[in-house]
Amino acid sequence: MTARGNSANDMTDAFDFTQQPRPPLILNGTGSPYPPTPQSLVHPVGTLIATNAGYGTYALAPDAIASLYGAGLAATTQVAASIPLPVSLAGVSVTVKDAAGASRSAPLFFVSANQVNCLIPSGTASGIATITLTNGTLTSVGTASIGPTAPAVFTANSAGYGPLAAQVVVGSTFTNTSQCTGGQCVPVPIYLNTATNSTFLLLYGTGIRHVSSIAAVDVKVGNIDAPVHYAGAQQQFAGLDQVNVALPVALEGRGQLVVTITVDGQTTNMGVISFQ
Repeated sequence: MTARGNSANDMTDAFDFTQQPRPPLILNGTGSPYPPTPQSLVHPVGTLIATNAGYGTYALAPDAIASLYGAGLAATTQVAASIPLPVSLAGVSVTVKDAAGASRSAPLFFVSANQVNCLIPSGTASGIATITLTNGTLTSVGTASIGPTAPAVFTANSAGYGPLAAQVVVGSTFTNTSQCTGGQCVPVPIYLNTATNSTFLLLYGTGIRHVSSIAAVDVKVGNIDAPVHYAGAQQQFAGLDQVNVALPVALEGRGQLVVTITVDGQTTNMGVISFQ
């Protein structure tokens, strides 16, 4: 093999055995959907699927961004134009009634015929919540599991996997860890400042801010632990959370690696970054 092969690590980076097993997915000749349907809400004109925005887990959490999928959800496409977010867009509204019986309107980011993005209201109690989507005379009612945290990390291609939507900081210089052209996203190799050991990775996600403590947040880059310096709300955008980690110099030259965040024992979806 090559000199690079002689110094390569094992294949641990390519596997994640911390995830909970999923139910069997039966394939068919015309193809099967991915990700598997996590939760369903009965809808007069179809099925509405509720999941957190990053596909990290199928639970939802207060102040986390959630996506609802289905058909005929809105008559037109509309995006929220200001903060605070509105609770009605294009005639669509979403209500979350939590396990304690409290009902709250969910602020809306975006509505369209097939997808509605909303913010799970602050203060929503843990347990089984009832989610109601109303669009004129049509109403969808179903249930979703709510927990204190439901961590998910964002990727550049908005698919929940692939190159991370993250940034590297060296001093006061910010660099994106990926670039997208023509709908295709690839990692941008990270150069580590090994002289000062001061290269930081900023990860963006949702469902993280209510973690019990920063000590309960674990970030792995490949099979290497990255020290966590911050985990909480990003502050500028509704529902967006941020995790800042220091990148160990041992990652220099490792090539493309998988990154996962574990929050109070729950592991996010996986994304990739690359090192030169």
